[in-house]
Amino acid sequence: MKNIWKSLMAIMGVTVLSIHGSMAQDSGALIDALVKKGVLTDQEGEEIRSETAKDWAQTSASKINISSFIKNITLYGDMRLRFEDREGITGVGDSNASGGPGPGSASVSQEKDRWRYRLRVGVKGDLYDSFFYGVRLNSGGSNQRSGNISFGNSGGAKDGGNTAFGSTGDAANGGPFAHNNGFGFDLLYVGVKPADWVTLTMGQIANPFYTTNMIWDDNLNPTGFSEQFSHKVIDDDTEVFANFGQFLYDSFQTSSSTASSSVGGNNNFMLEEQIGIKHKFTDDIYYKGAVGVMTYTGYGEETGTTVDAGTLGNWGGAGNQPIHFNGVFTGFNANSNSYSVNNLAVLETPFEVGFKIQKDWIPMKLFGDFAYNLSGRDRAQAAQDALVNGGPGGLTEAGGQATAVNGTTSTTAQAATAATISSTPYQGVLTDAGRNDVKAYQIGMQFNELKKKNDWMAKVYWNHTEYFAVDPNLIDADIFDARTNMEGIVFKASYMLTNDITLTGQFADANRIDKNLSTPGTGEDLTNPPNHYQLVQADLIWKF
Repeated sequence: MKNIWKSLMAIMGVTVLSIHGSMAQDSGALIDALVKKGVLTDQEGEEIRSETAKDWAQTSASKINISSFIKNITLYGDMRLRFEDREGITGVGDSNASGGPGPGSASVSQEKDRWRYRLRVGVKGDLYDSFFYGVRLNSGGSNQRSGNISFGNSGGAKDGGNTAFGSTGDAANGGPFAHNNGFGFDLLYVGVKPADWVTLTMGQIANPFYTTNMIWDDNLNPTGFSEQFSHKVIDDDTEVFANFGQFLYDSFQTSSSTASSSVGGNNNFMLEEQIGIKHKFTDDIYYKGAVGVMTYTGYGEETGTTVDAGTLGNWGGAGNQPIHFNGVFTGFNANSNSYSVNNLAVLETPFEVGFKIQKDWIPMKLFGDFAYNLSGRDRAQAAQDALVNGGPGGLTEAGGQATAVNGTTSTTAQAATAATISSTPYQGVLTDAGRNDVKAYQIGMQFNELKKKNDWMAKVYWNHTEYFAVDPNLIDADIFDARTNMEGIVFKASYMLTNDITLTGQFADANRIDKNLSTPGTGEDLTNPPNHYQLVQADLIWKF
């Protein structure tokens, strides 16, 4: 009887390993350990080994061969269902409208309701010799700041469609219940930990920096290299850390030259360095903070093609130089190039303080971020030069005639000058009004944390981002419609229905900061720059 019980116990242990898919590597080691400790005899060990090997060979898992270099594989992901309402109000209806679409414009109200989903599925794991890896597919195609797919749209490029049902072009095959099916890799990386305090990663990687959505959208994953260092001191209550990143921002593809045009350039890189500290004062009180600088080098693609004002400033289009200003630096119309990254040296200082007022109270957190563009005044001057002094892709106005930088005139250029240079939003660029619009800040409070079923969390924060303060290509795409020169309040609350399913609601209300300037941005969903903006979102999120 004793031997029977020993055998049953051994089989149960081996079976547990089999369920976790690691029998081939681990069951033999377990049997050897049981034999060594005298729980099993040599003969009993061999009999159990033979029996479990026979059972394993009959399973489907035994037919999957995995390289011995891969130590483990973890499948993970999340699915989000979302209802969203965005509303923006532009202009005030007179010839001096602050931010109106031109002299004599009327007030315009825009609203967009959408039912959307996002699906992310990935695998990650460890390799031998301290290496690790990860790959993840994300819905939404090339739109890395969103990942959303909108239900019921007939077509369109940005969110699954603004095009009417029955239209031609990209909406021709939409039909009822249509949506855009776009999937792409948003993570694809390999890394190594040569020591406990060092992590080196390359590829398309998760954001390695301690930051907030004032600077980086939560969904955006840079491509390039990162180096992360951390070390605990003072009885492990204090951790010092440093993060570095070298990212390919805009790649230059080809170079060519003809009698009428020339195209050249080099790769545009983003560089960031950050140092920080986290200190635990007690079990209930801690502080975390950092300081970092974000800069850019290279200038992407440039072209000498003759263009008029109507084609300036389009990413990937004629006259495009991402590191320079092409045309007017506002998010106003087709002449804008609000996503340029010249004269950006952003100093950022995020922080948080976690605490409990009493031992048995909910945890709370005061958090914030401050950013200052050290080259902001130069950025403002470059915007002015691009508009009136013949800067890269800019316009000049002489004798009432609009003239492109190559010295030619065109009807488009004349119309652009009459309708835009004289309009109120552009006057902020033409004067010194926006020279000091070079900072951004966020301050807020979070109540409670999400860890398990029935947990809840609520946060409220104020966000203020000025015209020349930050990189407009990186900021949160939701709260203020991916725009700068906006400030407002954000409320967010979440409740865990189960350990894996969370219900979340978010509301944002924002206004234009500098009424003399527009509200530039990239990837925004509303077509007109708003004076006032509101967002309502309701999410159901399942993590697996």
